Amino acid sequence: MPSPFAWNQLSEPMQERYGAGRSHRRTTIVAVGAVILAFLVVLGWLTYFKARVDTQASLVTWNVLGPDHVHVVVEIHRPQGVATTCVLHATDANHLDLAYATVTIPAGPASTQLHYELRTLAPAYSVDVLGCASGQSPAVQAPQFPPNVAAPEQPWTP
Repeated sequence: MPSPFAWNQLSEPMQERYGAGRSHRRTTIVAVGAVILAFLVVLGWLTYFKARVDTQASLVTWNVLGPDHVHVVVEIHRPQGVATTCVLHATDANHLDLAYATVTIPAGPASTQLHYELRTLAPAYSVDVLGCASGQSPAVQAPQFPPNVAAPEQPWTP
């Protein structure tokens, strides 16, 4: 509830006691400066971690070729002459894992495409590249198959 009195109607001691006429300029400047500094720190941190990734992979396409396999094409950009390991997985409409494959691409050119026949437990609803890394295993989530369900052997062969 607002006061029925204006600040200039209060006595001098009352104005001093309750901060009438004080400027909050310094507090505002410090708060804005802290927000800008926090934003710049987060931006710098994200830029650093995005820039240090030496291998990038993107899913180009995938096609269901049968009830038990899909053809996957992945575009990979990596350091030239370094072997690369990628992890692919496929899920069904309920997001249950149908396939999980760790694929090693031999050392070669900096840009390459991986064509892979991924064996699935049922027709795939979605296929993803979980991650790729050069010279090491990618840090990705482990397979999430339901209990008592084994991952299918990879790759698919006729």
